[in-house]
Amino acid sequence: MKTDSHPGLSSLLVSFSSLGRFLGHIEVPICVVTAGSDPASLCGNPPAASQATAADWSLLTAASEQSTVPAAALHVIAPSNGLPTALFWCPHCGRSDPYLAWQLDDDVKHLAGVIAQALNPADESKNDSYWELAGCVLYGHLFPTPDGSIDPTASRVRYAARQAMTTLALSSLAKENDQGSHLPLFSARIITTGSDPELRIPMGLINVRYLLHDQCGAPQVDEELPREFLGFHFIFELPLPQQTYSPSPRCITNWRLAYPDPATDKDLLAAVEQAGDVLKKWENGIAADGQFHDIGSLRGWLAGGQETDPSALVIVSHYDASNQAVFFEQKGPAAPAGFMKRYFPMPSFALLDACSTGSLEPDRLDLVSTLNQQGIAAAIVTTTTAKPSLAAQFLTCFDKQLDATYEEQLSALFVKTLRCIRDSDDPDYTYRYGADALTYLLVGDGNIRLCSPALPERKE
Repeated sequence: MKTDSHPGLSSLLVSFSSLGRFLGHIEVPICVVTAGSDPASLCGNPPAASQATAADWSLLTAASEQSTVPAAALHVIAPSNGLPTALFWCPHCGRSDPYLAWQLDDDVKHLAGVIAQALNPADESKNDSYWELAGCVLYGHLFPTPDGSIDPTASRVRYAARQAMTTLALSSLAKENDQGSHLPLFSARIITTGSDPELRIPMGLINVRYLLHDQCGAPQVDEELPREFLGFHFIFELPLPQQTYSPSPRCITNWRLAYPDPATDKDLLAAVEQAGDVLKKWENGIAADGQFHDIGSLRGWLAGGQETDPSALVIVSHYDASNQAVFFEQKGPAAPAGFMKRYFPMPSFALLDACSTGSLEPDRLDLVSTLNQQGIAAAIVTTTTAKPSLAAQFLTCFDKQLDATYEEQLSALFVKTLRCIRDSDDPDYTYRYGADALTYLLVGDGNIRLCSPALPERKE
């Protein structure tokens, strides 16, 4: 807030939460003036107060129905004027007051660009060190280090926030070691009120070894700290604009599958061949009119109509992030996001197994946003490029984990899939995939339950 010693346009941000989940907010512009000053000269024409929609209020009821309470939550509000404010809630981080709030150093568009640059180096070779560096850059922008350029109170808050995050990570890993399958929930939400892009944050890239260090890539990292990425140990809840937290009454059995058959593009051919057993097994449980093997039939199906039941849509393809278009071969026809008008009853799910389908580049979020408007409440996407073998390995691990239980909650299934990829060998090289699994990101409603498409006789 500005004061009479720093007059000008400010905002009062009112945040709404339920059981640790930050659900929405209202921004109220305020012009702070001194006696005798002219408000118009200080603040110009202030924007109108933002309005909470009916959908925002319905989230309060839906979220209160959830039995799982997050272990922590991060709510970042990017107002139409000024820098974003971060609000961190952590009831078990060793503090009497579970709330901490601080101002970020960058606007959301700059933050998106920095993270995207960290995720996409000049060369395509990636290893655990590469992902550690990207996660450190992300952490440093969300939880900035205390410095002498800000007032002492703000500096203390920043320090406390970093300490709280470290306590959360270390204690959660310790509990997991003691309890085996414990997966704490971390709810993270970024809301923009101006023209800046919506931003989904790959929190799983944060590595425990770097939580206490101010400089990314610093050689003096404490070797005794566990070298663990949070994405393998937390369920991250990253809401989409059209979101529901209501428990799914039954699992999704209505699957739709799209991939090139035959594949003529060499990269897709390699991915389809490696995952061929999984794809053919799924086809046996999917109706013929739910399978699409050329881009024309997929584009025509997505262009209109509606599904009668919540659906699971799997697309194995290339993706042009600049034009938001799915395609099966270079310089061939495409299915642009702007033409996807088919309606999917909430809560439906999409697995978009292609490069950069969840790109964090500014203004490149149309595919997921478009599908979300059409009823897709959750999606598994990629934040950067993915090798064909990795795309195939995701399908293999996803099927293996779902096959083991037949019915599974999406959020738990996703983390199990990441762990499976991490421990799998890359057939193209002589090492394991490791943190390359973190290329994938789950956004939206992780409460969705999926039934395996490969066992149609067990569907109700």
